[in-house]
Amino acid sequence: MKHIKTSIFLFTILLLTIATSMFSLNAQEDENEGRKAVVQEFIKMATDYEKKNKISDAIEIYERVIIAFPEDIEFQTKLASLYTRTKHHEKAAEIWSKLSETDPDNSKYQDSLCESLHSAGKHDQAIEIAQTYIDAQPDVGLHYARIANLYSSNENDEKAIANFEKAIELGHNDRETNIKLAELYFINDNIDGAKNALKNAIQFTTSEWQRQGLEKQLMNIFRYEGNLDQMLQQAQEDGTITTEMQKERLKQLLSDDELEKVIESYKKAIEMTESSYEKNKLIVELLKTYIKQDRTDSALKFYSAEMKKMPRNTTVVTSYGPFGIRVTLGGDDTRKALINAYKEQDNLGDLIKHFEDKLDTVANDPSAIEILADSYFQTGKFKKSAEYYEKLHKVDPKNVRSLYLAAAAYQKSNQPEMVKKTLTEADTAFATSRNHRSTSFKGAIATICLNHEMYDSAIKHAKDAVTEAEDDAEAMDDNWELKYYYFILAKCLQGGERYDEAHKTYQKVLKVDSDGYMNQQAEEEMKKI
Repeated sequence: MKHIKTSIFLFTILLLTIATSMFSLNAQEDENEGRKAVVQEFIKMATDYEKKNKISDAIEIYERVIIAFPEDIEFQTKLASLYTRTKHHEKAAEIWSKLSETDPDNSKYQDSLCESLHSAGKHDQAIEIAQTYIDAQPDVGLHYARIANLYSSNENDEKAIANFEKAIELGHNDRETNIKLAELYFINDNIDGAKNALKNAIQFTTSEWQRQGLEKQLMNIFRYEGNLDQMLQQAQEDGTITTEMQKERLKQLLSDDELEKVIESYKKAIEMTESSYEKNKLIVELLKTYIKQDRTDSALKFYSAEMKKMPRNTTVVTSYGPFGIRVTLGGDDTRKALINAYKEQDNLGDLIKHFEDKLDTVANDPSAIEILADSYFQTGKFKKSAEYYEKLHKVDPKNVRSLYLAAAAYQKSNQPEMVKKTLTEADTAFATSRNHRSTSFKGAIATICLNHEMYDSAIKHAKDAVTEAEDDAEAMDDNWELKYYYFILAKCLQGGERYDEAHKTYQKVLKVDSDGYMNQQAEEEMKKI
């Protein structure tokens, strides 16, 4: 409690400062400045306690701040939320009740008051107050949705359904209301009602991943009824089939080994999908299906068409983990899928020949050069691979990563002078590239260098990434990525046999990830040093 007593003492001193300032010639101005100083000091103190999960200390500060500034609504709402967080629901309800008196039409205060009373076990009182809002404004749908939620929480499904229906009738027809109504309908065996409510919820959903979840729920209801096949077929015929429905249809067609229909369904799903991540997954699966049917010409034609649409040198996904940091650029996964599909059929040579022939026609096609560079690396022809990676940078200068991959290929072919020369060229190109300020890209380069035992370069880029991540963490007061940058730097130092530095850096991982997965990984690595 020592720190609380200290903060109370400081609080009193600051209040005295305000009082003293009132006797100056600019009393009002000084008073306002003093009050602002108090606000900033104690908000910062309370926020720090919250971050350290010392919620009771933060609450005590807000309680005392409100004594000095009883009119400040922001402080009161913050204190109420902290009371709720610590399950002091009656105290939270007292604050929301007072705020509702000052602003009777504020729906947030109304919601919070009813929720707090309900959480405090005062269910009847919460419903009574919710009913007063309906009595005062019987044409406002929100009031019916509020009381419906309370009835639902009390397992009074009949009244909950009636009030949700009334809310929708009065125009409160949103995603959440329909989802809750769908659940109640399903529990009470109104299957058609549940389906219609979910369809309405989907209409009000803008987020693709949320829409996917609702579509899956809708299909589960049809599956529960035993007529999912008919539903999908009808949607296909009506032209109302959605992306998730198309994926479900694909599963059925695959299980029936109807590959021709599978291909057409993949194409339709790819056209319909907005998410680049989901679209790429479908493209990869379609390529695998073509190869499975030995339709290599169709696979290559489709691949070439899709690669033209891909945003080259644009980051699609950044992955973090103990393996390092990986930046996936547009086309990476699609190209990898095609190479792996040919490799599984043991005919990667055919793929190489196809793109070698293509270069005879279009000498500077970057997608053909890149697939050859990757394919030669896969077959262990590292010198040839390095030459293609260097050629890729010449025809596509924005692709700086290709030079680091060229250096990796030269390293594999045991050409140290070429490694040194290529890394110098790569660093020069990187310094003027648009990714120069990208912390994740620096981490990805460090990972490439680490994986191919180019430790000096790996350490350099990892240190740059750490410095930038530390600056970002300080500016934002938080940076969850920092532990990964420390870890990759430690791995680079460890690989370069700079064990003392590596150990100290692993210790930093432990500090920023005190009980997480990366903490465990750091401890495992330290045992090896």
